[in-house]
Amino acid sequence: MHSPNEAAAVPLTAPVANGTFCPQSQRRYVLVAAILASALGFIDGSILPIAMPAIRVNLGGSLAAAQWISNAYALTLSALILAGGAAGD
Repeated sequence: MHSPNEAAAVPLTAPVANGTFCPQSQRRYVLVAAILASALGFIDGSILPIAMPAIRVNLGGSLAAAQWISNAYALTLSALILAGGAAGD
């Protein structure tokens, strides 16, 4: 009988011949998804400085209000990126 502290000798997944868990036919899809996600992250980080002048004019905000909006957006975006990274692991 095994004690609860002993590790199981059976691997959780079957070994793969080429050392990866992604089948050869799906590697291209994984690469495209990673590139699109990276591009979306770049676009999210750069969209607010582009739109800020129009936001200030349309809403009648001051420079201080624009800085608060920019900081709040960056903080929210970074928190969501961290949460997404943790969920991906």
